[in-house]
Amino acid sequence: MSDNSGSRSGLERWLALLVRYWAFNMNLIHDQGTNWPGFGYTPDEKSQLQSIGRPVPGIEYLVWIAVTVVLFLLILAVVVILGMNTLPPQASAALQITRVALVAVVLLTALWIVVPGDSKLWTIGQRVLPLLSPAVAALTTAYYFSTRLKRARSAPSDSER
Repeated sequence: MSDNSGSRSGLERWLALLVRYWAFNMNLIHDQGTNWPGFGYTPDEKSQLQSIGRPVPGIEYLVWIAVTVVLFLLILAVVVILGMNTLPPQASAALQITRVALVAVVLLTALWIVVPGDSKLWTIGQRVLPLLSPAVAALTTAYYFSTRLKRARSAPSDSER
């Protein structure tokens, strides 16, 4: 940062750091010859991003990434805890599994939007998900049937009434 950073307000310093790290992230992507979906930059803008983002020290950037991960995990924990508390405890297993599936779809949609199409994450996902889908379907079906069997065993029969 420049020498006059003492005259900036706290919000201005945080915004300057945000722009600096954004520029550094965009430079990482542009150096690979790709663009981030939804963020196209002209060559002049790319050179300006390079001038802003290049002087980031490695340790400072790693600390920023760590803070970002911690904040994301805190937000995710709040969402999960709020989601878990929206249904009463006696809610059916089918409703709970459906709710978890909807949360997973929302999270995967967010990943689909922000992860570049040529990333290793998508390549691995394309290889692994077709193999996992039958296993998830089989385990979910087994869970449904096991809960029905438990209910049938615990429910009093007509002869006991």
